[in-house]
Amino acid sequence: MKCQLCGGADAELHIQEIVNGESKELHICKACAEQKGIFKDLTALDLSMGTATPAERTEKKDTAADVETPSLVCSSCGYTSRMLAETEKLGCPHCYYVFTDEVARMTGKTQSSPVYAGRRPHAGAGKTQPTRLATLKRELTTLIKREDYEKAAVLRDTIAAMEKRRSSGGRQA
Repeated sequence: MKCQLCGGADAELHIQEIVNGESKELHICKACAEQKGIFKDLTALDLSMGTATPAERTEKKDTAADVETPSLVCSSCGYTSRMLAETEKLGCPHCYYVFTDEVARMTGKTQSSPVYAGRRPHAGAGKTQPTRLATLKRELTTLIKREDYEKAAVLRDTIAAMEKRRSSGGRQA
């Protein structure tokens, strides 16, 4: 297979990127990879594991670990996962989609839950109703899975009454 950038040399590096379920492949030669700065030193990479002995593979793995591995890059702004790790800030709104896993890990370190469950001001007391309904619906699902139908029926009626009050604007019918 020929290099997709220069078209002359045989491709030695095959890169596959999957974004939103769509797969893109790039096949490039060693010279183009070095020119583009994809890897600083391709000689440390173990490109032919089939010919190496187990001892040589271990030795090559040690040297390959020292080589900078490619990181995720936002196609919109060029922000990398390395930059995200250093600054803990994103470059653009598209970065949230590219670095979803990294953002989730970072959020998990600093917050106990992705949903705010703290106190709310008294003026916004009516706004907690949807949150309460969502909690009750999750609890209802759990009760049904545990086959506790008596408690589930009571909770179902409570949810129905709350939804009826909400749809009538909080007035009693």
